[in-house]
Amino acid sequence: MRRLLTFLPLLLVTGMLAVGQPVRAQTKSLYWEGWDTTLTILPNGDLHVVERQRINFTDGTFTFGFREIPLAKTGGITGISVSEPGVGFYREGGLSQQPFTFDARREGGDLSIRWYFPPTAKQVRTFDISYTVKDALRVYDTGDKLQWKAIATDRDFRIQEAGVTVVLPPGAQFQLIDSAGVAATWGQSPDGTRVTFLANGTMSPTDSLEVGIEFTHGIIPNEEPGWQQEFDNEFFYDENVKPFVDIGLGLLAALLIIGGPALVYLLWYTRGRDPQVGPVPEYITEPPDSLPPGVLGTLIDEKADMRDVVATIVDLGRKGALRIEETNKKGWLGLGSADFVFRKQESDVSLNAVELAVMGGIFRGGKNTVGLSDLRNKFYTTLPKIQSKLYMEMETRGLFRKNPDATRKMWRAIGFALVAFGIGIGICLGSVLARYTTMFPCLFGGMVVTGIAVIIAGGVMPAKTVKGSEAAARWNAFKVYLQRIDKIEDLKQVAELFERYLPYAIAFGIRESYVRKFAAEPSTPVPIWWVPYGARRYGGSRAATIGRVGGGPRGSGGLQGISDSMTGGLQSMSAGLTSMLNSTGRVLRSAPSSTGTSGGGGFGGGGFSGGGGGGGGSAGFG
Repeated sequence: MRRLLTFLPLLLVTGMLAVGQPVRAQTKSLYWEGWDTTLTILPNGDLHVVERQRINFTDGTFTFGFREIPLAKTGGITGISVSEPGVGFYREGGLSQQPFTFDARREGGDLSIRWYFPPTAKQVRTFDISYTVKDALRVYDTGDKLQWKAIATDRDFRIQEAGVTVVLPPGAQFQLIDSAGVAATWGQSPDGTRVTFLANGTMSPTDSLEVGIEFTHGIIPNEEPGWQQEFDNEFFYDENVKPFVDIGLGLLAALLIIGGPALVYLLWYTRGRDPQVGPVPEYITEPPDSLPPGVLGTLIDEKADMRDVVATIVDLGRKGALRIEETNKKGWLGLGSADFVFRKQESDVSLNAVELAVMGGIFRGGKNTVGLSDLRNKFYTTLPKIQSKLYMEMETRGLFRKNPDATRKMWRAIGFALVAFGIGIGICLGSVLARYTTMFPCLFGGMVVTGIAVIIAGGVMPAKTVKGSEAAARWNAFKVYLQRIDKIEDLKQVAELFERYLPYAIAFGIRESYVRKFAAEPSTPVPIWWVPYGARRYGGSRAATIGRVGGGPRGSGGLQGISDSMTGGLQSMSAGLTSMLNSTGRVLRSAPSSTGTSGGGGFGGGGFSGGGGGGGGSAGFG
């Protein structure tokens, strides 16, 4: 610790310096007071470009500038020079980075020019970047064309004033003049041999200015550049084919987005909807059949969940297969915490596959007594087996057409496959397909929407059989009875039903209200499988009656009798039982943290299209 404290100031200073570097770098700023590009078409068909950049370095110190020009739609760039009024031409200095030198080299598909000057701060400097572009013009019988991004399209700061001048070779006349990008006005010289474009206002870092002109054919050599045929094919496709492709794919995408979910609904209606059943009474006062509570819960909500496991455990207690005792587990400084002990009982009752799996998960290794806390982070390994048994019961008992869990997984797998296919193909082929249609995102988006619809519908695709639908309807009528039992019956007369129907109330998800209603009735007997804390036992079984505190006469049996013997009153009894049921579900599903369980403008006619020309690239200073 002492060594750490020794180095802590050094670490803090180092961190502050590291953080401070980008901050200082970000404080550098500049703007272009002007960017004027002159495009001169030479008689041999080459394009001579001069970019005059007037920079106001407002904050920070700068020592170099750079310009990157795409070589696409050109035959190469030669004759590169960098100069500065009042200084003269910079010399080629390779990588020396000496002031008044420049370096030009090809990097990937770009020509990279970098020039160096003395440290400059709060000063205005002007640089002229000059170069000659080969095969930059397209040649047609009706007129030759130039299309060029005259201002760098990738930069970090604004341009206050921007202009582009196009100069024709001797004997040529303009046939078409246009621009794309930022709004600009243009005007011709009196002799008609040059045109100047002026941007309307300041150009933000995201603005571009592309010019396009057509002039008299036959003035420059009648030789098409190597890239023109591909360009013309792309232009023809864009003008004559792409609109129809977009319409077709747009309709297909709309069909997927609208028709896909509609088809999913139709699939559910024909294959996932439960059969209609005849009229059923509003409520039924007895279980309609012998379906075990855990299996019943899976039938009703079509999911094997922890509620069904707890219902099975309570039903096992009702059958006499186990007993649950509330204990007080002593802890640090004598402070205790509630725990619950499961005791295996001798019973002649035969158990089904689900019940055997639950008993095996609780009483492992031949144990007959297990604390609930001992099952924490252990019982979860048995849950998949129990869930599988519950789902198998759905199919073997003829309640569902197919295993509901397998049905959900199948449809959700199909849905996720559609989503993954739509996203994956969109990512892999997006850059390629974008050349041929603007509707491809909608097409793959339609697949994703359909896939999501399948995933959502997958949860309701398990379909009951006629037998299963009739059973579910009758059991739901019994659920209504349990929900309204205090309104339908005199609880004093049916108090003995509490223990018998408690597992079903748990499976239905109405356990809290069910326990609360019967706990308010003093004559309700305590479930024989439940031993609350402080209750006396004789011969291994709980006493039928429990004496009052202070040695008074024994009270009557049941919930009220037990609660009368305890300082917490009636509420403490129902609270203890509820606590046990809540704790059981929470502990049995617990798992180590590392594991889990499942369940502006454009060119007009004449073959111009904004963004289709050469030039552009990036520019900046450092």
